[in-house]
Amino acid sequence: MLATRQVDLVGLVPPSALASVSGRSERRVGSVAARSVFLLLNRGGVGEWSSLQDGELRRAVALALDREVVAEEGWPDGEENDSLIPPVVLDAATEQVEPLANDPEAARRILDNGGWVPGTDGVRTRDGRRLTLSLVVRDPALVPEPAVMALAAQLAEVGVELVRAEQGSGGPSPLQRVNAATFDLFVDVRPQDDANPCSLCRFFSIRPGGQLTVAGVVGAGPAGDDLFDQVHVAPSLDSARRVAAELMQVVVAEEVVAVPLAVLPNPWLVSSRVQGFEPAGLAGAQRWKSVYLSR
Repeated sequence: MLATRQVDLVGLVPPSALASVSGRSERRVGSVAARSVFLLLNRGGVGEWSSLQDGELRRAVALALDREVVAEEGWPDGEENDSLIPPVVLDAATEQVEPLANDPEAARRILDNGGWVPGTDGVRTRDGRRLTLSLVVRDPALVPEPAVMALAAQLAEVGVELVRAEQGSGGPSPLQRVNAATFDLFVDVRPQDDANPCSLCRFFSIRPGGQLTVAGVVGAGPAGDDLFDQVHVAPSLDSARRVAAELMQVVVAEEVVAVPLAVLPNPWLVSSRVQGFEPAGLAGAQRWKSVYLSR
């Protein structure tokens, strides 16, 4: 429709669709980076999905990942982000968050100490159980396959096998898998969807206002819950940002229930007729008064 000029703007274009429309007369514009890409680690699973109840194993997974490489493979137009909350939201408080640095050797030592022994095919085992983790992607259109391949390759380097869970064909949806805790790792892409600087914190707290179905399996524990309470009574925006950053530090470095991968702009494809358009990082904040069409 854009190519035939039935429409003049197309917003939030998924990466998988961009290649099919590039090279024509339309231009591509992006907002400030405000959509977070992150990996959730299921600490609340049981049975075959119980591996990441082990905090040291979660730490090993995070240490094995080179977030910069994964982001470059999947979202070359994105930006590096140490927190799940976009820097445009946290402002200076972003510097408070220090996720675990990529250190495959440290990951291997943790796995060795945990009794996970490398097998003949490189995958570690313990008591006859292979160290295989299942990966669920909430929206495959937003998560390019090269990013998934990079995650799998980096985990394989330390002896962890990553298997993509089957999706579609009448089976449970990604969010149903989260609700039932039938996954190990979950890749999500989420926008900053309101003015609360701790909007994305809701996935990690069981306090009122938290997203209980998600926080039940990836919650940041009592420390995260206490900080979630504090951020909502903070006396100023700056203090709310600082508390939100503290909560993110618990999430990514202490409890290790999430790994930030990137922060993305909102991509738009715009025809040559559109003038005065400035894409907003928060979709609900988009302004249209200055936009007009040239002849």
